[in-house]
Amino acid sequence: MLHTGGMDSREAAKRTRAAANEGNCRGSPRDAGHHLHRRGSGCRGAGMSLLYFAYKTAGAFLTLPGIFVFVLAAAGFFFRSGKEKESPASVFLFAFSAFMYLLSIPCTAGILLKPLEGHFSCSLPAPPGRTVVLVLGGGMMDLGEERGWALGAESLQRFAAGVRAAEKLDCPLIYSGGLPGRTGEGEIRDAVSAAAADMKFRNMLLVEGRSRTTWENLEMSSRLLRELGSEDVVLVTSAYHLPRSAWTARAFLPDMRIHPFPSGVLSESSLLTMGLLPSESAFRQVSAAVREYLGLTAYRLRGAVSF
Repeated sequence: MLHTGGMDSREAAKRTRAAANEGNCRGSPRDAGHHLHRRGSGCRGAGMSLLYFAYKTAGAFLTLPGIFVFVLAAAGFFFRSGKEKESPASVFLFAFSAFMYLLSIPCTAGILLKPLEGHFSCSLPAPPGRTVVLVLGGGMMDLGEERGWALGAESLQRFAAGVRAAEKLDCPLIYSGGLPGRTGEGEIRDAVSAAAADMKFRNMLLVEGRSRTTWENLEMSSRLLRELGSEDVVLVTSAYHLPRSAWTARAFLPDMRIHPFPSGVLSESSLLTMGLLPSESAFRQVSAAVREYLGLTAYRLRGAVSF
């Protein structure tokens, strides 16, 4: 009897486990409701994503520069008549629309910027000799008669990176960049000094405020660097600008070691769906990249004659 009862108990336990497993596979009404709720949440999330993408797409093609792409493509369809589907006007408009589109998307900006920015490390170098940090300016802002001139956004970013480098290396800093024809060297010096005061920078600060181009930046700053007895130069500017700046620095300062140090990068590490939508920032980045490629070519041709 005891043996038979033991078998019944084991059989009952076995059936209980089987029923439990079957219930888990099928899912209880509560589980089913939970899964339905999760599925519904996923659908709502997908709907919100689609709505967000539609919103961003509409905004991209109804504002500059995307609206030019849209208008040119619409004009191409307008000139595409029934009998002459490939009229010269429509072909030109479609081609120009595609060209404007490619110039206005982050994907193109990333493709052009990666070769310019990808060669430089964002970690601060450790120069072995007497070091000076050289910051190349990137524009000024006129704040009116009462407030005067101030560093532009890109100049401020570069200067902030230069200040951090100079403080960490405990060395002097030179700011190079002017705006001849609009303001004098004194106003440039005041603007740089004001930014340094805001950042509580206490190291030696020299300002060269007459140069108009990257070539002149290095040409005029080279005299200050030699007066300071510099052996190593930490060159600070935007990453996309570093290839041309570093090449020019090595041309003007062959007796010094040049250490490029980017103040920031424009290219993104990943290009998602939004990388295919036109934007004003992408158009500016493409323009900056094209200008750098042309400038680097022109500087190398000029250097072949000058040095």
